[in-house]
Amino acid sequence: MECILMKSYIITIPHIAIFTILGIAILGGSILYFKKSKNKK
Repeated sequence: MECILMKSYIITIPHIAIFTILGIAILGGSILYFKKSKNKK
């Protein structure tokens, strides 16, 4: 049981990190995009 849990943690933790980084990048990019579009008007 412990081996399976360790394997699942090793697989899951990097995925969570990647998704959080992607989420932050998308949010940051969208905020910058909206600021630029507002400045153009």
